[in-house]
Amino acid sequence: MPSALRLCRCLPVLRPEESDVDCASRPDPFAGASGCVGVRGMKSTHGADVDCASRPDPFAGASGCVGARGMRAPHGSAHARLGLAAIWLILGLLLPLVLSLSAGRAQDTLDARFVGGLLQRQLFELAEHHCQVQLARSDLDDSRRIDLTRQLVRAVTLRAINSRPEQRAALWPHAEEAVRALATALPDNPQLADIELELQWCKIKQAEVLRLEAELSPDPDHSLERARGTLRQVIRALQDLREAAKPGGPLPSTSSNSTPSTANRQRARSQIEFALGEAFRQQALCYGDGSPDQIHLLTQALKLHNSLARLFGDSDMSFASRLAEIQCLRRLRRFDVALARLQQLRQRKLDARDHLRMAIEHACLLIDTGQPEMAVKQLLAEPRPRDVEEEWLARADLTLMEAVVAIWRHAAQQSNATAAGQWQIRAMELLRAMEQS
Repeated sequence: MPSALRLCRCLPVLRPEESDVDCASRPDPFAGASGCVGVRGMKSTHGADVDCASRPDPFAGASGCVGARGMRAPHGSAHARLGLAAIWLILGLLLPLVLSLSAGRAQDTLDARFVGGLLQRQLFELAEHHCQVQLARSDLDDSRRIDLTRQLVRAVTLRAINSRPEQRAALWPHAEEAVRALATALPDNPQLADIELELQWCKIKQAEVLRLEAELSPDPDHSLERARGTLRQVIRALQDLREAAKPGGPLPSTSSNSTPSTANRQRARSQIEFALGEAFRQQALCYGDGSPDQIHLLTQALKLHNSLARLFGDSDMSFASRLAEIQCLRRLRRFDVALARLQQLRQRKLDARDHLRMAIEHACLLIDTGQPEMAVKQLLAEPRPRDVEEEWLARADLTLMEAVVAIWRHAAQQSNATAAGQWQIRAMELLRAMEQS
């Protein structure tokens, strides 16, 4: 199944019930907008068909905003809800970006390529089985055992994310079991901390799944408490890792070089702090908007990401940290500061991918500040180059859909039946286009 199709199921699934909307009689709400509908398979802003079929990658990207603002349809002839079937691929978007920052990820091994190919084809169970079979061999050298454990954590994470809720709970422990087996076999290996960090990212994703399940549940308290408990464990583990990464601490290195160095420790500490910032942010989202707990946790995350953004100049780490900082600022409703940070990012020399990432975050800010129409115009005008990875194009489509649903909801709340009908139809057209791409 194409990753675009699986991604689109993260969107509000519009299910007309006793609808009296006459699609043919409604004018196109995008008529006259700059550019054409920015959905893969439809026309780009330059009029060229965008073909992203050659770029499937189910394991890369950044944290999604779908679900964060609780997209719900207005009362009326149709209802929108977040589809459980594949919210989970969006949840996988942040994990690979952060893992790619890891020093241990630089080596492209044969196992990594093979497992990566299976994951691209959504053969998650087969990827996990391959790693388990190979890890059971008695003739593995240390380097390959470490790499296979890393690939197994990736495979387990994606398999759990893409599984049904009743199956998922039994899958998450596979990752921790593999990492603990590695720690038993190679207790003094210098790359063990790197694998431990990947395990904590897996648990962050687990908590995010639980949180989104809670958003869709009539009785959310159980899932939310499980998410909070998981994140409390993650935060403690990451704080221990960060302490070990201090000068003189026991953490050797997260690179293939087993000799501790100031640069290696700084690199390891920054990766840990980025993960810690995301854990704080996810924990904050488990509490009510504007509650003291949420504000405290978002402030903790904000401090970490701001520090990393300033420390690493124009690096990938700095850019990712700045985007994460903006997400925290939006949640804290410090919209002016968030906009100022976006303006700072615009001063950088950005490639096509980072430019699109920034545009998506700006669109999310516009939605949060009650300007979804501006978000639609911006996303429609944003170029979709062929060399940008599939997951970013999908993220742009999802944000566009969120803006459309926000306009539809506002029109319905204003009792503007004509406009609400127009935007309802446009939302369903976008969803169909994404399914066909």
